[in-house]
Amino acid sequence: MSSIHRSDRCANPFRKPDEKGHIGKSLRRMSKTMLQTFPDLPSTSKICSGCYRRFQTKQEDVLSTGESNNSIPSVIFDDSTTEMDVDTSGTEDDLRSGKEQWLDEILDEFKQKFHSLDWGDPLRLRILTIAPSSWSVRKLADEFNTSRHFAAKAKELKSLRGILAETTQKSGKKLPETTVEKVHEFYTSDLHSRLMPGVKDVVSLKIDGKRSLVQKRLLLLGLKELHALFKECNAEHKISFSAFAKLKPKNCILAGAAGTHSVCICTIHQNVKLMLDAIDVEKLTKDTEMPIINYKDCLSKIVCREPSPDCWLDKCKQCPGTDELTEQLSSILEAAQISNVQCSVWAGTDRSTILT
Repeated sequence: MSSIHRSDRCANPFRKPDEKGHIGKSLRRMSKTMLQTFPDLPSTSKICSGCYRRFQTKQEDVLSTGESNNSIPSVIFDDSTTEMDVDTSGTEDDLRSGKEQWLDEILDEFKQKFHSLDWGDPLRLRILTIAPSSWSVRKLADEFNTSRHFAAKAKELKSLRGILAETTQKSGKKLPETTVEKVHEFYTSDLHSRLMPGVKDVVSLKIDGKRSLVQKRLLLLGLKELHALFKECNAEHKISFSAFAKLKPKNCILAGAAGTHSVCICTIHQNVKLMLDAIDVEKLTKDTEMPIINYKDCLSKIVCREPSPDCWLDKCKQCPGTDELTEQLSSILEAAQISNVQCSVWAGTDRSTILT
Protein backbone atom coordinates (compact mmCIF):
# COMPACT_ATOMS: atom_id res chain seq x y z
CA MET A 1 0.00 0.00 0.00
CA SER A 2 1.51 3.32 -1.06
CA SER A 3 2.03 5.98 1.64
CA ILE A 4 0.14 9.28 1.58
CA HIS A 5 2.23 12.45 1.58
CA ARG A 6 0.75 15.69 2.86
CA SER A 7 1.65 18.92 1.07
CA ASP A 8 1.94 20.90 4.30
CA ARG A 9 4.91 18.94 5.69
CA CYS A 10 8.27 17.56 4.60
CA ALA A 11 8.23 14.33 2.58
CA ASN A 12 11.40 13.28 4.49
CA PRO A 13 12.97 11.19 1.68
CA PHE A 14 15.75 9.99 4.01
CA ARG A 15 13.36 8.57 6.61
CA LYS A 16 14.12 5.09 7.83
CA PRO A 17 11.34 2.47 8.22
CA ASP A 18 11.03 2.90 11.99
CA GLU A 19 11.68 6.68 12.00
CA LYS A 20 8.88 9.20 12.61
CA GLY A 21 8.17 11.91 10.07
CA HIS A 22 8.55 15.64 10.70
CA ILE A 23 6.92 18.84 9.44
CA GLY A 24 10.10 20.84 8.83
CA LYS A 25 10.64 24.52 8.04
CA SER A 26 10.95 26.51 4.80
CA LEU A 27 9.21 23.92 2.63
CA ARG A 28 9.91 23.93 -1.09
CA ARG A 29 8.96 21.70 -4.01
CA MET A 30 11.40 18.95 -4.92
CA SER A 31 13.45 19.50 -8.07
CA LYS A 32 13.50 17.07 -10.99
CA THR A 33 16.85 15.71 -9.83
CA MET A 34 15.43 14.96 -6.39
CA LEU A 35 12.33 13.29 -7.85
CA GLN A 36 14.57 11.14 -10.08
CA THR A 37 16.61 10.17 -7.03
CA PHE A 38 13.45 9.29 -5.06
CA PRO A 39 11.00 8.00 -7.70
CA ASP A 40 8.57 6.66 -5.08
CA LEU A 41 7.62 10.18 -3.99
CA PRO A 42 4.82 12.04 -5.80
CA SER A 43 5.68 15.04 -7.98
CA THR A 44 3.96 17.42 -5.55
CA SER A 45 6.18 16.45 -2.63
CA LYS A 46 7.97 19.11 -0.62
CA ILE A 47 11.08 18.96 1.54
CA CYS A 48 12.33 21.15 4.35
CA SER A 49 15.59 23.09 4.47
CA GLY A 50 17.25 20.37 6.58
CA CYS A 51 16.50 17.58 4.10
CA TYR A 52 17.48 19.87 1.23
CA ARG A 53 20.93 20.49 2.74
CA ARG A 54 21.32 16.77 3.41
CA PHE A 55 20.52 15.96 -0.23
CA GLN A 56 22.86 18.70 -1.43
CA THR A 57 25.71 17.29 0.66
CA LYS A 58 25.16 13.82 -0.80
CA GLN A 59 25.16 15.22 -4.35
CA GLU A 60 28.40 17.09 -3.73
CA ASP A 61 29.98 13.87 -2.42
CA VAL A 62 28.89 12.02 -5.57
CA LEU A 63 30.28 14.74 -7.86
CA SER A 64 33.58 14.91 -5.98
CA THR A 65 33.92 11.10 -6.15
CA GLY A 66 33.34 11.17 -9.90
CA GLU A 67 35.97 13.87 -10.39
CA SER A 68 38.53 11.95 -8.32
CA ASN A 69 38.07 8.89 -10.58
CA ASN A 70 38.80 11.10 -13.62
CA SER A 71 35.64 9.99 -15.35
CA ILE A 72 35.36 10.91 -19.02
CA PRO A 73 32.33 10.91 -21.28
CA SER A 74 31.69 7.66 -23.15
CA VAL A 75 32.66 7.42 -26.83
CA ILE A 76 30.30 5.89 -29.39
CA PHE A 77 31.58 4.66 -32.78
CA ASP A 78 29.24 4.57 -35.74
CA ASP A 79 30.03 1.68 -38.11
CA SER A 80 28.52 3.49 -41.11
CA THR A 81 30.77 6.50 -40.77
CA THR A 82 34.19 7.34 -39.48
CA GLU A 83 32.82 10.13 -37.28
CA MET A 84 33.03 9.77 -33.52
CA ASP A 85 30.14 10.97 -31.36
CA VAL A 86 30.72 11.84 -27.73
CA ASP A 87 27.86 11.11 -25.33
CA THR A 88 27.70 14.28 -23.23
CA SER A 89 24.22 13.72 -21.84
CA GLY A 90 25.61 12.72 -18.46
CA THR A 91 27.75 15.85 -18.29
CA GLU A 92 24.79 18.08 -19.21
CA ASP A 93 22.65 16.43 -16.55
CA ASP A 94 25.37 17.03 -13.98
CA LEU A 95 25.64 20.68 -14.98
CA ARG A 96 21.89 21.08 -14.89
CA SER A 97 21.59 19.44 -11.49
CA GLY A 98 24.41 21.62 -10.19
CA LYS A 99 22.67 24.75 -11.48
CA GLU A 100 19.42 23.65 -9.88
CA GLN A 101 21.25 23.21 -6.59
CA TRP A 102 22.67 26.72 -6.79
CA LEU A 103 19.28 28.21 -7.58
CA ASP A 104 17.63 26.20 -4.80
CA GLU A 105 20.32 27.37 -2.39
CA ILE A 106 19.74 31.02 -3.36
CA LEU A 107 15.98 30.58 -3.03
CA ASP A 108 16.44 28.92 0.35
CA GLU A 109 18.50 31.88 1.59
CA PHE A 110 15.81 34.28 0.41
CA LYS A 111 13.17 32.25 2.26
CA GLN A 112 15.21 32.23 5.44
CA LYS A 113 15.69 35.99 5.19
CA PHE A 114 11.97 36.45 4.48
CA HIS A 115 10.90 34.54 7.60
CA SER A 116 13.55 36.18 9.81
CA LEU A 117 12.13 39.67 9.22
CA ASP A 118 9.42 41.28 11.29
CA TRP A 119 5.89 41.03 9.97
CA GLY A 120 5.69 44.73 9.10
CA ASP A 121 9.14 45.01 7.51
CA PRO A 122 8.80 46.35 3.92
CA LEU A 123 11.78 44.22 2.86
CA ARG A 124 9.53 41.13 3.01
CA LEU A 125 7.48 42.46 0.10
CA ARG A 126 10.61 43.36 -1.88
CA ILE A 127 12.01 39.83 -1.45
CA LEU A 128 8.90 38.33 -3.04
CA THR A 129 9.47 40.40 -6.20
CA ILE A 130 12.61 38.31 -6.88
CA ALA A 131 10.52 35.23 -7.67
CA PRO A 132 10.11 34.30 -11.37
CA SER A 133 7.33 36.12 -13.18
CA SER A 134 5.98 32.77 -14.40
CA TRP A 135 5.04 31.79 -10.86
CA SER A 136 1.38 32.17 -10.05
CA VAL A 137 0.13 33.88 -6.92
CA ARG A 138 -0.65 30.50 -5.39
CA LYS A 139 2.80 29.07 -6.12
CA LEU A 140 4.51 32.18 -4.76
CA ALA A 141 2.43 32.01 -1.57
CA ASP A 142 3.14 28.28 -1.14
CA GLU A 143 6.88 28.60 -1.75
CA PHE A 144 7.36 31.38 0.80
CA ASN A 145 4.63 30.12 3.17
CA THR A 146 2.74 33.42 3.15
CA SER A 147 -0.77 34.59 2.35
CA ARG A 148 -2.03 34.84 -1.22
CA HIS A 149 -3.02 38.45 -0.60
CA PHE A 150 0.58 39.31 0.26
CA ALA A 151 1.87 37.36 -2.75
CA ALA A 152 -0.56 39.16 -5.07
CA LYS A 153 0.59 42.48 -3.65
CA ALA A 154 4.20 41.55 -4.43
CA LYS A 155 3.39 40.57 -8.03
CA GLU A 156 1.52 43.84 -8.52
CA LEU A 157 4.50 45.79 -7.16
CA LYS A 158 6.85 43.93 -9.51
CA SER A 159 4.66 44.58 -12.55
CA LEU A 160 4.46 48.30 -11.75
CA ARG A 161 8.02 49.11 -10.62
CA GLY A 162 10.14 46.04 -11.34
CA ILE A 163 12.24 43.76 -9.19
CA LEU A 164 13.29 44.88 -5.69
CA ALA A 165 11.16 48.01 -6.07
CA GLU A 166 10.65 50.33 -3.14
CA THR A 167 7.35 49.72 -1.37
CA THR A 168 6.69 53.44 -0.84
CA GLN A 169 6.72 55.91 -3.69
CA LYS A 170 7.73 59.48 -2.97
CA SER A 171 5.23 61.75 -4.63
CA GLY A 172 3.76 65.17 -4.20
CA LYS A 173 4.20 68.70 -5.42
CA LYS A 174 7.41 70.43 -4.44
CA LEU A 175 7.09 73.79 -2.72
CA PRO A 176 8.50 76.80 -4.58
CA GLU A 177 11.78 78.16 -3.25
CA THR A 178 10.14 81.53 -2.68
CA THR A 179 7.63 79.92 -0.31
CA VAL A 180 10.37 78.07 1.57
CA GLU A 181 12.37 81.28 2.00
CA LYS A 182 9.25 83.16 3.09
CA VAL A 183 8.50 80.56 5.77
CA HIS A 184 12.08 80.74 7.07
CA GLU A 185 11.92 84.53 7.26
CA PHE A 186 8.57 84.26 9.05
CA TYR A 187 9.96 81.93 11.72
CA THR A 188 13.09 84.03 12.34
CA SER A 189 11.28 87.37 12.41
CA ASP A 190 11.37 89.28 15.72
CA LEU A 191 7.59 89.55 15.49
CA HIS A 192 7.20 85.78 15.85
CA SER A 193 10.30 84.68 17.79
CA ARG A 194 12.86 86.07 20.22
CA LEU A 195 16.58 85.37 20.50
CA MET A 196 17.44 83.54 23.70
CA PRO A 197 20.05 85.44 25.74
CA GLY A 198 22.10 82.57 27.21
CA VAL A 199 25.61 81.78 25.97
CA LYS A 200 24.69 78.10 25.94
CA ASP A 201 21.40 78.70 24.13
CA VAL A 202 22.86 77.61 20.80
CA VAL A 203 22.38 74.72 18.41
CA SER A 204 24.88 73.22 15.96
CA LEU A 205 23.70 73.48 12.34
CA LYS A 206 25.36 72.56 9.06
CA ILE A 207 25.42 75.65 6.82
CA ASP A 208 27.01 75.39 3.36
CA GLY A 209 28.64 72.11 4.36
CA LYS A 210 30.22 73.50 7.55
CA ARG A 211 29.11 73.16 11.15
CA SER A 212 28.40 76.38 13.01
CA LEU A 213 26.68 77.42 16.25
CA VAL A 214 23.42 79.33 15.81
CA GLN A 215 21.59 81.11 18.63
CA LYS A 216 18.25 79.59 19.59
CA ARG A 217 15.04 81.52 19.03
CA LEU A 218 11.93 81.07 21.16
CA LEU A 219 8.67 81.02 19.22
CA LEU A 220 6.06 83.36 20.65
CA LEU A 221 3.09 81.31 19.42
CA GLY A 222 2.24 77.69 18.79
CA LEU A 223 2.75 76.14 15.36
CA LYS A 224 -0.96 76.17 14.48
CA GLU A 225 -1.28 79.83 15.44
CA LEU A 226 1.83 80.67 13.44
CA HIS A 227 0.51 78.76 10.43
CA ALA A 228 -2.80 80.63 10.55
CA LEU A 229 -0.95 83.93 10.86
CA PHE A 230 1.35 83.05 7.95
CA LYS A 231 -1.61 82.29 5.68
CA GLU A 232 -3.22 85.55 6.69
CA CYS A 233 -0.11 87.63 5.98
CA ASN A 234 1.02 85.67 2.91
CA ALA A 235 -2.12 84.63 1.09
CA GLU A 236 -0.22 84.17 -2.19
CA HIS A 237 1.94 81.38 -0.69
CA LYS A 238 -0.12 78.20 -0.32
CA ILE A 239 1.28 75.73 2.21
CA SER A 240 -0.24 73.03 4.42
CA PHE A 241 0.25 72.86 8.16
CA SER A 242 2.41 69.71 7.97
CA ALA A 243 4.75 71.30 5.42
CA PHE A 244 4.86 74.51 7.45
CA ALA A 245 5.81 72.56 10.59
CA LYS A 246 8.54 70.60 8.75
CA LEU A 247 10.14 73.84 7.56
CA LYS A 248 10.57 75.12 11.12
CA PRO A 249 14.28 75.91 11.59
CA LYS A 250 16.05 73.72 14.13
CA ASN A 251 17.15 76.74 16.13
CA CYS A 252 13.52 77.86 16.57
CA ILE A 253 12.11 76.11 19.63
CA LEU A 254 8.68 76.04 21.23
CA ALA A 255 7.92 77.37 24.70
CA GLY A 256 8.14 74.73 27.38
CA ALA A 257 11.59 73.33 26.62
CA ALA A 258 14.32 73.52 29.25
CA GLY A 259 15.60 77.07 29.69
CA THR A 260 12.80 78.81 27.83
CA HIS A 261 11.74 80.63 31.01
CA SER A 262 14.53 83.15 30.36
CA VAL A 263 12.32 84.86 27.76
CA CYS A 264 8.70 85.62 28.62
CA ILE A 265 5.92 84.95 26.15
CA CYS A 266 3.19 87.26 27.49
CA THR A 267 4.05 89.85 30.12
CA ILE A 268 0.43 90.55 31.14
CA HIS A 269 -0.45 86.90 31.64
CA GLN A 270 2.74 86.05 33.51
CA ASN A 271 2.60 89.13 35.75
CA VAL A 272 -0.83 88.11 37.06
CA LYS A 273 0.54 84.71 38.03
CA LEU A 274 3.57 86.30 39.71
CA MET A 275 1.40 88.62 41.81
CA LEU A 276 -0.86 85.77 42.95
CA ASP A 277 2.16 83.68 43.87
CA ALA A 278 3.62 86.60 45.84
CA ILE A 279 0.63 86.74 48.23
CA ASP A 280 0.28 82.93 48.33
CA VAL A 281 -3.36 83.26 47.32
CA GLU A 282 -4.13 79.54 47.71
CA LYS A 283 -3.12 79.58 51.39
CA LEU A 284 -4.91 82.86 52.13
CA THR A 285 -8.24 81.77 50.62
CA LYS A 286 -8.16 78.12 51.70
CA ASP A 287 -10.70 78.56 54.52
CA THR A 288 -12.93 81.13 52.79
CA GLU A 289 -16.26 80.56 51.04
CA MET A 290 -14.68 81.09 47.61
CA PRO A 291 -11.14 79.63 47.65
CA ILE A 292 -8.74 80.63 44.88
CA ILE A 293 -6.16 78.09 43.80
CA ASN A 294 -4.73 79.76 40.70
CA TYR A 295 -5.38 82.50 38.17
CA LYS A 296 -8.05 80.42 36.43
CA ASP A 297 -10.28 80.76 39.48
CA CYS A 298 -9.87 84.53 39.24
CA LEU A 299 -10.89 84.48 35.58
CA SER A 300 -14.01 82.44 36.35
CA LYS A 301 -15.12 85.13 38.84
CA ILE A 302 -14.95 88.02 36.37
CA VAL A 303 -16.81 86.37 33.45
CA CYS A 304 -20.23 84.78 33.04
CA ARG A 305 -20.88 81.27 34.38
CA GLU A 306 -21.06 79.99 30.81
CA PRO A 307 -18.61 82.34 29.11
CA SER A 308 -18.90 83.14 25.43
CA PRO A 309 -16.14 84.45 23.14
CA ASP A 310 -17.34 88.00 23.90
CA CYS A 311 -16.64 87.39 27.61
CA TRP A 312 -13.00 86.53 26.94
CA LEU A 313 -12.62 89.53 24.62
CA ASP A 314 -14.10 91.93 27.23
CA LYS A 315 -17.08 92.72 25.00
CA CYS A 316 -19.81 91.17 27.17
CA LYS A 317 -21.89 93.62 29.24
CA GLN A 318 -23.30 90.87 31.49
CA CYS A 319 -19.97 89.82 33.03
CA PRO A 320 -19.54 90.59 36.79
CA GLY A 321 -16.25 92.37 36.18
CA THR A 322 -13.35 92.79 38.59
CA ASP A 323 -15.13 94.73 41.38
CA GLU A 324 -16.27 91.68 43.35
CA LEU A 325 -12.90 89.96 43.01
CA THR A 326 -11.08 93.15 44.08
CA GLU A 327 -13.21 93.47 47.21
CA GLN A 328 -12.65 89.81 48.10
CA LEU A 329 -8.87 90.00 47.75
CA SER A 330 -8.69 93.34 49.60
CA SER A 331 -10.67 91.99 52.57
CA ILE A 332 -8.52 88.86 52.70
CA LEU A 333 -5.28 90.86 52.66
CA GLU A 334 -6.64 93.24 55.30
CA ALA A 335 -7.63 90.32 57.53
CA ALA A 336 -4.13 88.88 57.15
CA GLN A 337 -2.69 92.32 58.01
CA ILE A 338 -0.84 92.53 54.68
CA SER A 339 -0.45 96.11 53.49
CA ASN A 340 2.53 95.89 51.13
CA VAL A 341 3.43 93.12 48.67
CA GLN A 342 6.73 92.77 46.83
CA CYS A 343 6.71 90.66 43.66
CA SER A 344 8.60 90.12 40.44
CA VAL A 345 7.21 91.40 37.13
CA TRP A 346 8.15 91.06 33.50
CA ALA A 347 9.13 94.25 31.68
CA GLY A 348 8.66 94.07 27.92
CA THR A 349 11.08 95.90 25.60
CA ASP A 350 12.77 94.40 22.53
CA ARG A 351 12.82 91.31 24.73
CA SER A 352 11.30 90.60 28.14
CA THR A 353 13.30 91.09 31.34
CA ILE A 354 12.20 90.12 34.82
CA LEU A 355 12.34 92.86 37.50
CA THR A 356 11.72 92.80 41.24
